[in-house]
Amino acid sequence: MKTTTYQWFIVLLTITLLIAGCGGPKLKVEPIPVPANPTEEAGKLEADITRARQQQVNILSPTWFARAEASHKEAARLIAAKGEIGQISNHLAQGYAELAQAQEISKLAQTEATKKTEQERLAAEKQATEEKLAAERRFNELYNQVQAMFSKDEAESYKQGQQMVIRLRGMSFPIGQSMIMPENYPLIITY
Repeated sequence: MKTTTYQWFIVLLTITLLIAGCGGPKLKVEPIPVPANPTEEAGKLEADITRARQQQVNILSPTWFARAEASHKEAARLIAAKGEIGQISNHLAQGYAELAQAQEISKLAQTEATKKTEQERLAAEKQATEEKLAAERRFNELYNQVQAMFSKDEAESYKQGQQMVIRLRGMSFPIGQSMIMPENYPLIITY
């Protein structure tokens, strides 16, 4: 079977993409100067971790936060065991880098949550507006139907806010009374 240049191109492109995809971004670890006091640096990292927990970074980025805590715990264990300062510094530097990554992911998650909340608010607002317009259309349809039911001599209808008022012109009352007379029954009953 003869392979073409196109097939080789596809194979090379696939391999390149696989290699590039597997590498991913590397965690940037800033080394802590060896002369720094490891106990003091561990305390600073612990304080940063506590602040991050209060900001719910542990919930929004649990994996990187747990790694930062593990690096801090290992550094604290080495300090207690009077381990090598270079190893302690490496664990602290790793912890700072992992915490920074957790905070960055947390910020992205918060931004996305804010966007989603805004989208949901806008969708609810749109739905409320559509429902209001539909209610206004139904009201206008009913208003037009009621106007068509009566002649100009029988009744007058008009809108008053969100209500419809029907003034029955063809109905008459005895002076000083609010009793409907029998001659007005057809006007009420037919509609």
